[in-house]
This record gives sequence, C-alpha cells and structure tokens, in this order.
Amino acid sequence: MRKATKGLLIAAAFVAVMGSGVAGAADRAGIGLEWGWAPTINLNGFDIDFAGSSFALSWKVTDFFTVGMVSNQGYYSGSHEYNDDTVTPNIKHNVRVDGNVNSSVLRILANIPALAFLQAGMEAGVVQLGAGSFTYVNSDGTAGSANDFGAVAGIPPTFPNISAAVIGVLGKINLVEAETKTVSAAISVTGGLRFTSLPDTYAFGSQETTTTTVPPKKIDPITNFNNISLSVSAGLWF
Repeated sequence: MRKATKGLLIAAAFVAVMGSGVAGAADRAGIGLEWGWAPTINLNGFDIDFAGSSFALSWKVTDFFTVGMVSNQGYYSGSHEYNDDTVTPNIKHNVRVDGNVNSSVLRILANIPALAFLQAGMEAGVVQLGAGSFTYVNSDGTAGSANDFGAVAGIPPTFPNISAAVIGVLGKINLVEAETKTVSAAISVTGGLRFTSLPDTYAFGSQETTTTTVPPKKIDPITNFNNISLSVSAGLWF
C-alpha cells in the first residue's frame, strides 16, 4: 500500500507540473495508459484485498466513448473457524486459504452529458483464480488437519484453478487533469461492481467434523466471486 501511495503522489506531482504548462490540447490522439491501485471488497466469503493493482490501455473512439483493455492482479484469502467441544479444554480449529487472482476485461465507458469529468459504462471478460494453498492451525498452537473440515465424512477444503466469465458496471471520475498540446495526464477514481459465478467450491470444507453436534454443522461453499472494486489510477493520454 505504501508503494502504491508513493506512486500516486509522484503521479499527482507530475500532473501538477503539466498543469503549469500550455493548456488546450485540441488535436491530441486518444490513446491512454493508466496504472492503478485497486483494493477489492469481496462479497463471496473471502476477505478484502488491499493489494490489488490494475493496468489499462484505452482508446477514445469519439469525444463521448472510450474502449479499453484492463488487466487486474490481486489475491483472494479467507478463513473458517469453529469450536471443538470433544476435548477439554475446548479448542478452535481454523482453516485458511490463499491464492492469486488475475482478470482481463474489455471496458466501454461513455461520458455523462453536462458532466465532462464523469463517465459510466460496463466491462466483460475473464477472471482466473489460481489454486489455493491451505493452512490448518488450532487455537492451542498445534497443527490442524483437513479431517476437521470434512475430509473424513464429506468434502475436504479445495480450491482448484478456476477460469470464469466476469461482467460488471462501473463509474469513473477524474479528480485532477492537466494537458499540453500533445499529452494529457489525470488522476482518477473508478468504482465498479463485478459479477462472477463459480461452481460450488468448498474452499473451507463441507462440514465442521470434530464436534459433538449432531448432525455436524454444514460449511457453505463459495458460489461466486462477486466484488466491489475501487481503483485509484494515474493515466497518460497521447
């Protein structure tokens, strides 16, 4: 996060320097490069990802429409914990899963009439979730086991490589802009909601196995990778 913040501050300074130059770029081309820090709020049982990043190559087709290819990189992680009452004193079993996320989407944005600094649009593409790595630990400091999460009596924790379609809606606002005769720069914020359906994936196992509860409590599978993203970007347009 510190590196991302530092990069954006440098970009903001660059924009300010450009702003002190000649304004009014009437004939500049419509090709843009944007680099961003993109934290993600997951709506699917995973934790918030504060380490995401994005890169976009965009083209202003007209004064009102922009299309672009956007690449995002980040992580998914989450955990499940429950109380084991078969031992005295009771302990808690915890499973944690971590993995990488990469996505590539085609983005289409349209200017909002009378609000030149604001755009809205949609995006569609593919998200790739890498195979998860699992960590099992007990609250007393001992190593845990997949057996505590359904390996014996059900489906053990699993998260294989998954590739799925993603579709989303978004809005973009330029906070700071500056331009010369040939180049313009901007600091922008993009907020979006993405939808991705997944096959039932038992990332935390299928049930809380080591307990006196009958029947053992079910652990819900991960069924989607829906999320809200907020990308802060620095861009150059030529």
